[in-house]
Amino acid sequence: YGPVWDHTNHTYYLNMCEQQHNDHTCISVDGEPLETYVCQVTDIGIGQDLGSTFGILPLREMYPAYTYGATVHLTDGTMCHNGGRYFARQTYIDVICDP
Repeated sequence: YGPVWDHTNHTYYLNMCEQQHNDHTCISVDGEPLETYVCQVTDIGIGQDLGSTFGILPLREMYPAYTYGATVHLTDGTMCHNGGRYFARQTYIDVICDP
């Protein structure tokens, strides 16, 4: 799925079925295709892995009106830094069922 853009002109692609993206839309800084479920492409064309390990969690409590659904948790993405701290990127996707 994608492209989807954010306010900083980054592009996002999602494929929850496999770790491949059409036409190799997600390319690492080394020029290699990223094998990941979800990626971010920066405004200069560098792909970032936002989660290549697939997990399912109970639906997060952010949606108290909904009781049916699950949260897809994608982990082990490219390392990111914030204020000198490094951490692996991750993504949460809430799948809500409307009965």
